[in-house]
Amino acid sequence: MKSYSAGAIELLESGIFVRRNLIWVEMDDDPVGFWDDAYDAEIEERTYLGVYDAMQITPLGSAADLGMRSVSVTINGLDGRVQSQVLDQPYHQRPIFISRALISPETQQVIEIDQWFAGFIDKIKRREKLGGTSVLEVLCEGIGREFNRSGARTRSDADHKQLSPGDPFFEHVVAANNVPLQWGQVQNAKQKSSSWLDKIF
Repeated sequence: MKSYSAGAIELLESGIFVRRNLIWVEMDDDPVGFWDDAYDAEIEERTYLGVYDAMQITPLGSAADLGMRSVSVTINGLDGRVQSQVLDQPYHQRPIFISRALISPETQQVIEIDQWFAGFIDKIKRREKLGGTSVLEVLCEGIGREFNRSGARTRSDADHKQLSPGDPFFEHVVAANNVPLQWGQVQNAKQKSSSWLDKIF
C-alpha cells in the first residue's frame, strides 16, 4: 500500500490539487529532466524543462513473475532541447526515472513526489506526422530485468574480504564444504571420537 504524508493526504481529501509527471534521465555528460508543464522548474535541486501538453506516458503493468515491463514516453511537437540533450546523445541503456508530483494549485508548492518507474532507455524513435509536427517515442525497459542476471559475487572468504577485510565470517566455508558427514550409526570408536568440527578447526 502506498503511504502519503499528512500534507499530501490533506490535499487529496480537499479534491483540489495538480499532478505533474517528472522524467529524469542520467545522461553520460549531464543529467536532464522534463516535466509536463509550461515552464522550467527547479524541484528538489533538479531542473526540469517544461514540455507542456506534449508528453504522454503509458501505464506500467504489474505482474507476479520476473518478466520485464516496459514504459513508453511520447513527446509531441518535439522540443529542440529534448533532441539536443537526449536524442543527439548516447542515450542507449541510460537510467531513466519517472515520478509523479502532487502540487498545491494555491501555493504552487510541490507537496509530494512519488517515483513509480525506474529503468533504462532502450530505443528512441522519431516520427514525422502530417502537418510538420514530430513525435519522439522513448521506449524504456523496467529495472526488473536485472533480477534474472547472475553476478560475479561468491560465498567465499576471499570475496567477502573485499567488502570487509577484517571479518572472518566465511573463513571456514571451503573446509566445511569438503568435510564428509557421517549419517546414521558410527561403525567404530575411532570414527566416533572424531567429529567434522575437529577436521575444520
